[in-house]
Amino acid sequence: NHVDPHHFLFEDLPDSTWFHFWPTYTQSNFKASTLYDPYASEYDRKKFNEGWFVEDMPDFDQDNPFLATYLIQNTIWWVEQFDLHGIRIDTYTYPDQSFMKKLNKAMLDNYPDMALFGETWVHQTTTQSYFVGNSRTRGGDDNYHYSVTDFQVAFGIRNAVTEDFGWTEGVSDLYYALAKDVVYPEPEKHVTFFDNHDLERLYGIADKNLDKLHQGIALLMTLRGTPCLLYGTELLMAGTENHGKIREDMPGGWKGDSIDKFNSENWSTEERATIELIQNLQQCRTENQDLFNQGKMVQFIPNKGVYAYGRIHNGKTLLVILNTGREEHSIDYGKYKELIQNKREAQNIVTQELVQLKTNDKLAASGFVVLFFD
Repeated sequence: NHVDPHHFLFEDLPDSTWFHFWPTYTQSNFKASTLYDPYASEYDRKKFNEGWFVEDMPDFDQDNPFLATYLIQNTIWWVEQFDLHGIRIDTYTYPDQSFMKKLNKAMLDNYPDMALFGETWVHQTTTQSYFVGNSRTRGGDDNYHYSVTDFQVAFGIRNAVTEDFGWTEGVSDLYYALAKDVVYPEPEKHVTFFDNHDLERLYGIADKNLDKLHQGIALLMTLRGTPCLLYGTELLMAGTENHGKIREDMPGGWKGDSIDKFNSENWSTEERATIELIQNLQQCRTENQDLFNQGKMVQFIPNKGVYAYGRIHNGKTLLVILNTGREEHSIDYGKYKELIQNKREAQNIVTQELVQLKTNDKLAASGFVVLFFD
């Protein structure tokens, strides 16, 4: 979509049509909805597509066939030079989408197993789905792009652990975000997360509440999609102020660091618990890939802050129950019979214990349980 103003293509223009130029500096309106809005003005649509992201990011004009060819060939060169297996496409919504379709097809024609996923930082499912091939929003049009950074699920997870429960607030927001998967052909291909290099750290916006961070991790590692954890989550990084703080250095990665967190002996009790939680959940995913990749997902309507969902496939079942409320919750396993049938023995993935389900089982406020039935 853009380059640095000191990039050689901008400092020594091949010709004047490789970039979008305006009489005076014009910024994008950042409204991706103009691309599918049946009532959008041409003025707004042009400003979204051709306006610059910021003043020091000259905006490519991919309508130029020579630039389009260069960008496709250059991407192939990167793949060949470094044996890449996946590409995250930054600011995916802003380049010309007819060009993106050509780029995606060229990449998959050359590398059928290549993982392509686009950054789609938008605030509505309808808008996000427009950038997914064969989605209902596109009317079945295939743009050869099937995976996006799922900001709607990210917002849902963040709200689930930081907001009080309401009809649409708190964990209800996550429930509705997943219910809207109906617009996607393959929502399990999306990349899920709860924070990233641009967003405030979850631990920070959760007021450094370890239980809430662990709830977020449990959600991320067990919901549909490919989970993406930002480095430092396991070390309880909590930056919220600015990009410099959000992207702070890993302790021990630099000369003069006072502590080396690459050495497990230097982990705090809370950090160790977080790392072990991630490891246990990831081990479950690794050992049961068929369940996570092909399993049917079932979710239950949140009630008083309690949200449950599960996966089922070939006799294997995963049941996740979260209590985002402020009071202890008594678990009614009968509610989840369509998932667990009459089974009363499961592996607790968090504690790695074999447990017997009891009628008096409780779930603490801000608590959760991840149960695996085989």
